[in-house]
Amino acid sequence: MTAEQIKETSLKFFDSLNQGDINAWLATLASDVKTYEPVGTPANEGHDGVMQWLQNMSQPVESMTITVDEIFVAGRSAAIRWSGHAVFKNGNTLDFAGIDVHDYNENGKIQTVKGYFDPTPMMEAMGV
Repeated sequence: MTAEQIKETSLKFFDSLNQGDINAWLATLASDVKTYEPVGTPANEGHDGVMQWLQNMSQPVESMTITVDEIFVAGRSAAIRWSGHAVFKNGNTLDFAGIDVHDYNENGKIQTVKGYFDPTPMMEAMGV
């Protein structure tokens, strides 16, 4: 897997979420993927686990867009600096930012996602 292929897949990961194309998003992930959103929380495991996480996180969201600011590739990993904007159903808005680290398997799928961001402002904006 080339650095360019890793960048393309990492971009597709975010672009498909922004477009609401869940099938395209899942296609970037290994079937036994583990995500830590954010790091320090229990893993969301497999497609079922990440879908449950996505459903839970999107319930209070009216709209959300994540912009990829930079991608750094090393071996079969990518560090992605991103920024986002969310509008919540309660009327609150939030600008936020973070870094994801994607580790890729030998089949070119994302095996592990580690999200580095502070969830506190988002939880407060959601009213949680």
